[in-house]
Amino acid sequence: MAGGELLAKQWQYDAAGDVIQKRDQRYGTTNYRYDPTGRIEQAAGSGLPSEVFRWDAAANLVSSDHPGGYVEHNRLKMFEDKRFEYDAYGRLVRKVSGHGPAKELVLEYDDWNQLKTVVTKDRLGIATTHFEYDAFGRRIRKLNGSYASTDFLWDGMRLVQETYHDRQGEEALTYLYEANSYVPLARIDQGKPAANDADARDAVYYFHNDVSGLPEELTDAGGELVWQARYKVWGNAVQEEWVAHVAQWPTPTWGVAQGAARTSAHVPRPQNLRFQGQYLDRETGSHYNTFRFYDPDIGRFINPDPIGLLGGLSFYQYAPNPVGWIDPFGLASYDPGVYDVHFEARLPKDMYRLIDAEHFSEGNRQLHYAIKNDPVLASALEARYPGISEYVAPTRLGTFRRRAFSGTTWHHHGQEGGLLQLVDRADHASRHLDYHANGVGGRNTWDGGTGCR
Repeated sequence: MAGGELLAKQWQYDAAGDVIQKRDQRYGTTNYRYDPTGRIEQAAGSGLPSEVFRWDAAANLVSSDHPGGYVEHNRLKMFEDKRFEYDAYGRLVRKVSGHGPAKELVLEYDDWNQLKTVVTKDRLGIATTHFEYDAFGRRIRKLNGSYASTDFLWDGMRLVQETYHDRQGEEALTYLYEANSYVPLARIDQGKPAANDADARDAVYYFHNDVSGLPEELTDAGGELVWQARYKVWGNAVQEEWVAHVAQWPTPTWGVAQGAARTSAHVPRPQNLRFQGQYLDRETGSHYNTFRFYDPDIGRFINPDPIGLLGGLSFYQYAPNPVGWIDPFGLASYDPGVYDVHFEARLPKDMYRLIDAEHFSEGNRQLHYAIKNDPVLASALEARYPGISEYVAPTRLGTFRRRAFSGTTWHHHGQEGGLLQLVDRADHASRHLDYHANGVGGRNTWDGGTGCR
């Protein structure tokens, strides 16, 4: 780009830490408003329609035009022009969108509660998409009829590569992320085009994300903008395009929406990463979210939380607001400014003053039985920390190890006595103030405080 900055963004926060304003050099200003509990109520920005949200008494996001009356047993039955049907387990089995030539999705699940097949019916005809999973519950393959497929490769619980197979040939997209995070940094494209297609497809692209980690732009190795998208609050893309290089780009001005000239060129594979841990399935419009699927049309999941109340009081809710909260696994949302907890153990008061080794042994004991009784928790932990299930199991003497598993640590909660939290060791070491408010940890507060380690 000749002269000036290509991308520049600023965010403003309120006293509760919620984003109340975003200033984008290319698109102008977007303002956000929340209710007293931190749930988003309104978003208004340049070039996009203002969005207003309503919540019912059970924290279900309902249509702003018809608040209430369309939710039954916390299952959303109607939202704007969309209608939903569920099976006896609370899983979405049919979605109809629009009027006249409506679009219909029919969904089928396997015995493990995983989405297996989606049949899409619209004015273009009928299409079927199949999904396959590994033993950890991660999706490893997507089949589009008989003409195309996509294979997915994982590093723990992060998607690191997808490989397309279709009439255009074979192409692998590899993803790099921020350390200990699901925020994407770069995408590396490596293609093997079909014999009649001479286009070179090897390229490196760099992500430029919203504060939530939602990708908004890609630039190439030369710093040129090559892809851009704008979204509604809950992650639905309303503008998205690959753009060609231009010889001259006018210097952007704050608050003025900028366009980009386009010329014919080879279009790379779609950019499908969305909120952290999410992957857009363009065949259905849903986002694969590791252990569940998320529907950006309604800002919620399509089936109940597999970990039940451990994921929150609402079995379908994604987050109070997606601007500041994330849910990479589709299990429990959290504010990334607050540390991520994998498991919580409760210690009786008579253990407060015992040494760390005793605390960790009891934490491992409780974690062992939780893993035995919760296959979803077991899969999530084992995928991120391979070997943890065997490590926390009883030894031959029937005792439990007195250290946390490699890569993890047991954190003493600073405000709630007896609460022991399993967290990532590197994260615990690098974000001391997030874990220890005012420099104080649980050892300083439990039962009057003790420095005994």
